Amino acid sequence: MRSEPVLNEEEWTKLSEAVASVKYKKQKGSTSPTVGVTFCLLCGSALYFVKGDPAKGKHERYRCHGNKSKGIQACPKQRFWAEDLYPWLESTLLGEIGHLERMESTTIDDSRAAKLAVIDGKMNQLLKELQQDELSAVAYASQVASLAQDREKVTNLEGPKPVTVWTGTGESYAEWWERSSVDERREWLKKHKVKAYFGHDVLAVDPGDLIESIKQQGISYWDLPSKSSQVLSPITPISLHGKPYGKPKPLTGVEWEIVSRWEDFDAERTTQRAKGQEEAQGAGEVTVVPASA
Repeated sequence: MRSEPVLNEEEWTKLSEAVASVKYKKQKGSTSPTVGVTFCLLCGSALYFVKGDPAKGKHERYRCHGNKSKGIQACPKQRFWAEDLYPWLESTLLGEIGHLERMESTTIDDSRAAKLAVIDGKMNQLLKELQQDELSAVAYASQVASLAQDREKVTNLEGPKPVTVWTGTGESYAEWWERSSVDERREWLKKHKVKAYFGHDVLAVDPGDLIESIKQQGISYWDLPSKSSQVLSPITPISLHGKPYGKPKPLTGVEWEIVSRWEDFDAERTTQRAKGQEEAQGAGEVTVVPASA
């Protein structure tokens, strides 16, 4: 009698990709400022950060490399200067939620959640050891298979569903962003499943579970300060003055997204730079006050 496989097809694929990734090691300090956050709007593949070389006149940039494992070719014209991409993402995201109070989520569950967290932590640790050549691929596969069995048993246990509670932090998203490092911002965006899809003339941001923070504060997308972007909510189409109105088709495929046009962002940035230069010039001018007699 044939036994059931320990790992399903999806788990086996992840294991194979993890093992295959070991031979592709990056140098220390080469982590992209937005790895796991920025993607190509055309094909959905990750945008890779390419270091610049000032001596050769090469600028830091992002480019689409496609996904060979899925048979997706790189989009040849999907290249973005780093000095444009990050500020564009920053302006688009904070333009919508920057004024709101930053909220963090806490999941309340029974002991099952704690057990799953321990198992997931062990799996992540094994992956790190594998990628650092501290563990062989055979040992990794064996231990992950055992943990996968444990996880399945815990998952099948009867118990209440986890409940997510959002609590305020006392500071706005803009304030937190200002005091945080690039690495902290990246990990925070990944934690909340925020994904930014870049095209030549448009940026579409999937806000992930940050949208729950907006809902918790009792704010609809109509109330958000929309500069050059918009938050689309899953509303029922309505008619105005006999003219049918349909919700715009989302670029990312999700119900909520923040959309920004490049020309709007670029115009806004140009205006801000000009204003900054005027203020700096004005501050540099010395006003001579005549001495009193």
